[in-house]
Amino acid sequence: MSKKDDLKAPDPFLKFTMELWDKLYAMRKVLGLLVLVIIVGAIGFAAITAHKNGLRSRAGAALGEALAVQQRPVKGDDDATVSADPNQTPFKTNAEKQQAIVSALEGVIAKYPGTEAATNALIPLASAQLALGKLDDAQRNDTAFLAAATRDPQFRALAQLGLANVAEAKKDWTTAGNAYATLQTSAPHAFLKDQAALGKARMLEKAGKKQEAAAAYAEVKDGFAGSPVAREATERLAFLATLGVHPPVRAAPQPPPSGAGTAPKAD
Repeated sequence: MSKKDDLKAPDPFLKFTMELWDKLYAMRKVLGLLVLVIIVGAIGFAAITAHKNGLRSRAGAALGEALAVQQRPVKGDDDATVSADPNQTPFKTNAEKQQAIVSALEGVIAKYPGTEAATNALIPLASAQLALGKLDDAQRNDTAFLAAATRDPQFRALAQLGLANVAEAKKDWTTAGNAYATLQTSAPHAFLKDQAALGKARMLEKAGKKQEAAAAYAEVKDGFAGSPVAREATERLAFLATLGVHPPVRAAPQPPPSGAGTAPKAD
């Protein structure tokens, strides 16, 4: 049986529940009405729970399949190889890839509305829309995720980073700067903190505040040494240097005053 046929087939537990209801109803005179109501109520609750669990499982699987699109390379990438599997064929352009991601995730949201998978799909959907320049759509979906009743601090921070990226793309420097600064202190993971720090520096450069950007890039380079964001910060510092813009020179630590730390001479 195909996955499509399986989704159309009646839930086995629900089918069992209906058959059991028929048998119990036929025995209503023996069981008594009150007992019958209690039994059917308990079974009904179990059936609803089972149905919801099944729906949650199918929605999660659908989200996984949609996110698999992100793993497909773009033609010209280092990992782009010829494959007989059509699901692994490289995209012609990154825009084509991002549009495929949008379509796949919107399909999950439309098919499984109200599920946790549909809510979680909003974050990668907004990211793909941002890459396509659909800033209002990206902003709406990140905002919708934050408005959902989710308590996961990692996902919430990702949505907040997405909103900061949107504000930066819209040249809303004040909103972007405040969002990046907040994430630098409140993000639950280091990779979000370094992305926020790099975003703040990048935003300052785009806003024309090159001297402040150089100082911010230097902080990223020193604060996240060895990371991808540190390498990007180093590249941006090199570019700014060609324009004659350099980060402020940090004062070297001063030696202790002469005689400090020595024992006083005995009389």
